[in-house]
Amino acid sequence: MSDAFAELAALGSATVHEAAARSPVVDVDLVQVLPGSRAAGPARTVRCGQDDNLMVHAAIAEAQPGEVLVVTMPEPAPVALVGELLATQAKHRKVAAMLVDAAVRDVEDLRDVGLPIWARFVRVRGADKRVAGVIGEPVDVAAIEEKTAFLDR
Repeated sequence: MSDAFAELAALGSATVHEAAARSPVVDVDLVQVLPGSRAAGPARTVRCGQDDNLMVHAAIAEAQPGEVLVVTMPEPAPVALVGELLATQAKHRKVAAMLVDAAVRDVEDLRDVGLPIWARFVRVRGADKRVAGVIGEPVDVAAIEEKTAFLDR
């Protein structure tokens, strides 16, 4: 994580939000999988096909150290797009964090992995791997287009 992003993460999202003239925030209830975690970094956006996580695999394969993966679907649904295996791969690629506008599973294992993750739902139902999506295009998370992600609680 760059020094600037490390400093932003240390300050916390509320402080950054206020200092940035109350810039737009992701205003949706999210589960903070790793309590007390904070992260900041350039967002690598991932728009998956509905109920499909094929693009999460692709995004992790090309992720750069310090990036925050912002994972969405056309409609948020309680389908797990990320579990322990993908989180482990993301951590190995030195991803700073993940914001999943869908579900995650294996929460106890995700905590052991130690990667900061925020998700809309926690559910066991897994995703398909058949529908191509897009990486690096604007995504909609709670009606906010994300270019940089600052995460804490």
